Order: sequence, then structure tokens, then C-alpha cells
Amino acid sequence: ERGDVQRDDQGRWIEASDLTWDALPARVEGVIEKRIGRLSAELREVLSVASVEGEEFTAEVIARILNIDERTLVRRLSGELNKQHRLVTPQGLRRVEPSGQRLSRYRFRHNLFRTYLYHSLDEVEQSYWHEAVGHVLEQMHAPQIETVAVQLARHFEQAGLAAKASDYWQQAADAAARIYANAEAIEAYRRSLALIERHKVSSQKLKPIYTGLGRALELNNQHQQALSHYQDLAKLAQHRHDLPLELTALMAQLPLYAVPGPLFDPSQGQTLGKAALTLAGNVGDRAAEAKILWNLSNACMYLNRMSQAIDYGARSLTLARELNLREQMAFTLNDLANCFWVLGRFDQAKQSAREAQVLWRELGNLPMLADSLNISAQIHVRIGEYDQALIFSAEARQISQAINNIWGESHSQFRIGYAYWERGQIEAAITVTKKSIRQSEEGGYLVPPIVSRTELAAVYGSLGQINRGLELAHQALTIAREQVPLYQPFVLGTLAQLQLANNQIAAAQEALELSGQDPSRDAWPVYYVPVRVADGRLALKLGDYERALAVADDLLADLRQFGMRSEIPGTLDVLAQALLGLGQAEAARDHWQEARAEAEAIGSRRMLWPILFALSQLEPDPVAAQGLRRQAQETIDYIADHIGDADLRASFLATPQVQAVLELQS
Repeated sequence: ERGDVQRDDQGRWIEASDLTWDALPARVEGVIEKRIGRLSAELREVLSVASVEGEEFTAEVIARILNIDERTLVRRLSGELNKQHRLVTPQGLRRVEPSGQRLSRYRFRHNLFRTYLYHSLDEVEQSYWHEAVGHVLEQMHAPQIETVAVQLARHFEQAGLAAKASDYWQQAADAAARIYANAEAIEAYRRSLALIERHKVSSQKLKPIYTGLGRALELNNQHQQALSHYQDLAKLAQHRHDLPLELTALMAQLPLYAVPGPLFDPSQGQTLGKAALTLAGNVGDRAAEAKILWNLSNACMYLNRMSQAIDYGARSLTLARELNLREQMAFTLNDLANCFWVLGRFDQAKQSAREAQVLWRELGNLPMLADSLNISAQIHVRIGEYDQALIFSAEARQISQAINNIWGESHSQFRIGYAYWERGQIEAAITVTKKSIRQSEEGGYLVPPIVSRTELAAVYGSLGQINRGLELAHQALTIAREQVPLYQPFVLGTLAQLQLANNQIAAAQEALELSGQDPSRDAWPVYYVPVRVADGRLALKLGDYERALAVADDLLADLRQFGMRSEIPGTLDVLAQALLGLGQAEAARDHWQEARAEAEAIGSRRMLWPILFALSQLEPDPVAAQGLRRQAQETIDYIADHIGDADLRASFLATPQVQAVLELQS
């Protein structure tokens, strides 16, 4: 009735977490005392030592500590203590490989028995037996000491051996971190640190614990806690006048500022990076220089300083190759791939990402392998290789889910919605894009709430839900202005296209004027493409066909130079409409034929059906024209069949462009 005991998940009775042993009812304590009192002094000592090992204990450990024959002890545990006194129960046999050491496992039938026995020992006895248990466990598990690191840490901590306990907490934390059990790693690192930070231990001892804890916090999406932790390390280093340790603390903070995330601040990242680079030079740490140069590359990328970003990245890679720093090579290659593709240098981007992935697989770094695969997925979306993009995305998502990495899983959905939209798979496009937005907001990843919202806006606009699209685009623009201004032109270009579709000419002109003031046209030309497409479509709306032709022709040349096939069919469509407006029907037909070939080559059903319809309008042969309209309708039917929401399907089929095809075809 008091709730002093309760059942655990396996139905066993255990004491409640808030149970105070001294307050246990006398009747219950009396029953336990009576049961224990029936034991011989020898058996009571056996169980007292067993209580120190834990609710589950090992016969061979107890036998070694008490210098008892192992077979005799097993016989008495399984016989008297199990069958007669019913205080313990056997749990099976295990062996330590490769030694084959036998481990006969038992468990107290009720944890109250174990607790009573343990609290019957005074502090001196408890400490003595914890140390003894720890030493025997060390001996028995020597080939696989990591498997009992947590138990060893606890025993040596209770024995008052702080340094030894700290070592084992660190081993346990490292093991948890390797399998991405981040919460467990954080707890173990903190316990390791708490045991030694009050003492004057070496920086070599402190460094891996501090950095391990910080990294685990980052992977657990606790970025502010990670930053505070690194700042504490910097203060400690300054107090000790330890320049190498201070350098470690500065370097750990850099990625938190240099990469889009909850603490994103590239200016602060650049300031810290320059200070760290000077410090690395002063202490002669060339490996640190390679890492700092990589972080400076990231910061400059988000500060619109692409030539500096690539220069820093190239210097980092050269130094990492010279020193054979394979992990640093992978990090630098990964982010150089990002630098290359935003400049439209997709071949170099693909090569950098491929080389990074080989290294991540070799190093077994699953979070970064997923990140690199996601970069490849984005690259292949932009060059119109959607099947390959989906393959990269699927592997990245599988890895991220396996290691419970929300950031990686969110990133794996990023821009994949665009691939589904292009292929006419609308339901999949909407589902994956919404998931990308939701997970990125949960994980503090800044880019998808901007880019994915913008792409979702475009999807809804293409389905005739223009107001819904405009609302999403305005939301994305607000986020971009407040958090990552570099993405404003991408949003403004899409917003302008939606406004043009809604006949809001003045609003579209205003959006394009705003985007024209942004310096990212030259810094991030790939993200400026929607602005240029919108500019061409605005000229068409205004009947300025010469200007539309010039804009589209200029953009097409850049897209071909980039190899950015995803945008070529739409750009050729603008070009053809401009030529038709100028009375050059044959040239327009040729460009729509080219647009058709491009759309079919990359699998863009989104662009294919309007192109087929445009060609049917210029086709002099009625039979051929009918065939083109039939193909357009089949493509429309495919898209409609892949819209799960009935209202969205009806909205798409009711758009004037679709109705024009269906009416003529019927």
C-alpha cells in the first residue's frame, strides 16, 4: 500500500526508486532478516559479496574473492541458496572469449534481499568488496574489458579509486559513442569528467573526454550545451596557460558557428577560425591548421566569399594529404563538394563527394557517410539524374535511421521531394518534403525549412493551389531573412513565379528587384537560377519577347556549362515561347523539340506534358498533333493518379493549362 515495492518491466518485485531503507516497515525488514538469519555465516558472506556485485552476480567472481572452490560454490548457490532458501535463482552460463572463462550467473530472487545484505555492510566493507569485485572482473574479462567497462567504473568509483573509475567511464563512453548511443555516451563522459576535473590531471587525459562529450552532445542535438562545454574547456585551458588545450577548445567551437545549425554564425566562425589558425601556428600544430582551414572554408562559403572558401579548402586538403590525415581529408572533401556545386561545378562536386565517401566507409564514420551521400543526392537532383539521387538518399536515410540521427534523416529527404515532383509522383513529393521540414525543425537544421518550404510552395502552385504556395513561400522568405539570408534569392525567384501564375505582375517585379540586390548571383549562381527563370517568365507576361529570349538564352548557356539538366526543359520552354511571340514558329518548334528530348531524358513528367501540348499546337499534321495531345493527356493522367489527396487532384485537373489539353483531346 505504501508503494515501497513495485514490479519492473519483467514483472519482478523491486524496491521503489524513492525507497529509504531505514524507513522500510519493520514487518518487511523483519521477514527479510529472518530469511537471511537462517543462513550459515559462510553463505551469508557469499551473498554479502554477491550483493556488492549487483542484483545479478557471478559465482566465479565470488569464489575468487573468498578463495572458495568454484564448483563447490556453484553447487551451494544452485542447491541450498536456490532450492532450500529460495534467495537466488540461476540465470545461465556465459563464457569470455577467447579465454573460454566460465561465468555462472545468478540473480537475487528479490532485489530487497540484495539491498538488505548490501546495507548490512558498513562503508569500509562496501568499499573493500567493491575494489575486490572490480579487480576480479578486470582479470576475468581482460580480453574483452570494454564489455564490463560500466560495471568496472561503478565498482572502482564506489571503492574511491577516482582515476581508475574515470578511465573506465571513458571507455564505456567511447564504446557507446561508437554505436551512436549518444545519451549513454553523454552520461558516461560526464561521470568520467566529474571524477577527475577537481584534480590536477594532464591535458592529454582531459582532452579526449571533453571532446568526446562535446561531440556526443552535438550528435544528440544539444548544440547549446556542447558550446557551453567547449567554452568551459577554453576557460580551463586559459587558467592552466595551456595553449594546445585552448586550441582544442577553439577548434571544437568552429563547426557550430560555421555550418548551418542552431548556432549558425559564419562571421563569428571566421573570427574564431583566424584566432585558432594563429594559435595553431604558434604551437606548431599542422594537423590543427588543416582542420581550421576547413572550418574557415565553411564560414567563407556562407559569407559569399567563394574564392576564399575554395582556397581555404584546397589548402586544408593539401595539408591533410601531406600529413595523411584521412579523416580530415574526408571532412574537407565533403565540404569542397558543397562549394563546387553551388558554383555549378558539378563534375568537381561529384568527384569530391565520391572520394569523401570512400574515406568515410574506410573510417566507419556513419553520420558523416550519410551526410556525404546526402550531398551526392542533392548534386544528382540538380543535374537531373533523379534515379541516382534517390539511391543516394535511400542509403543515407537507412544509415541515419539505424543510428537514430535526426539531422541525417532530415538531410536525406532534402531536395528529394523535387525529384519526385519532376517525375510526376506528387504524393511522394509532398510527403517527403513535409517530413524534411518537420525533422529539420526538430533537429535544428536551418536549410530545409527554407528550401523545402519553397519547393513545396512550387509543388502546390503547379497543382493550382497558388495561394497555398504563396503562403509557404512567404514563410520561407521570413526564415531566410532572419537566419540564412543567402537563400533569399532562391525563395524570391520561386515566389515571383507563383505571383506571375497568379497575375500579380507588380508583386513579382518587386520580388525580382529585391533579388537583384543580392550578391549571391555570382557567389551561389545555382541558387540564383529560379530568379532568372522568373525574370524570363515576367518578360513573357509583359510581352517583351526580345528580353525573354535574351534572359533564357543567357541562362541556357550557363545551365549547359554547369551540366544542370534539371532546369533545361523549363528554360527551353521560356525560349520557345519568346520565339513564338516574335513570330519565329519554326525556331520555337525546334526548341520545344529539344525541350521534349531533355524532359524525356531526365524523366521530367512535370515539364513534359506542357511541352507536348505546345508542340501539338504547332504540328501541321492533324494525326501527329492528336498523338502529341494523347501523350500529354497520358502524362497528365499519370500525375493525377499519383496525387493522393482528392482535393489536390481536382485542383490540378481544373487548372487552365490542363483543361486546355483535356478539352482538345476530348
